[in-house]
Amino acid sequence: MLPNRGQLFKVSGARFAVLGQNASDRTMQPSLPQPLSLRPMRPTERAAIQRLGTRLFEPFGDYQSALHTWLRSPGVVTSVVSHPEEGLVGFTLLGLLKKNSGESQAYLLGIGVDPEWRGQGLGRLLLDSTLGEARKRSARWGINDLRLEVASSNRSARKLFERAGFAAIEPERDPPNYSTGDEALTMTRTLTRIEAASE
Repeated sequence: MLPNRGQLFKVSGARFAVLGQNASDRTMQPSLPQPLSLRPMRPTERAAIQRLGTRLFEPFGDYQSALHTWLRSPGVVTSVVSHPEEGLVGFTLLGLLKKNSGESQAYLLGIGVDPEWRGQGLGRLLLDSTLGEARKRSARWGINDLRLEVASSNRSARKLFERAGFAAIEPERDPPNYSTGDEALTMTRTLTRIEAASE
């Protein structure tokens, strides 16, 4: 079920990255069909993303209605990692929210990887892809950074975000508490704009 050393992810038919495996990891199944694909969501995958996200985010609250809305909102950029036989194994949602001041702010609304596929670098792959999408849209959206909120106790997610250059900031409003009682930390990362000519 886990990718073999040297198997390639594909993005819109192009080579994206080689997923390395620890040589001591004996859970690899060399007969895994390839490739995994990183691509935009297909409309038929909304229900699968909503099911996976609801299951993954359940400890932090009822995300079913939020995911339903986000997945059907114009302008929300949804990317998935899928396997030709296993189907959807991860996703990310990037959205543009309007502040009370009228300014716009890009948010990583959600990122999730099926527990059976964790530890393979898929979370970082999805996060890097989302940062790239935000950079491409930075001039058009009028944004300079990407923000997210994460539960203070979610150490693995916080580590992923910190390694990708996100840092905690003071929230602009009182942070919400998750159903676990954890405070939501607001994190941000500055984007380097990509000029339209280089897109």
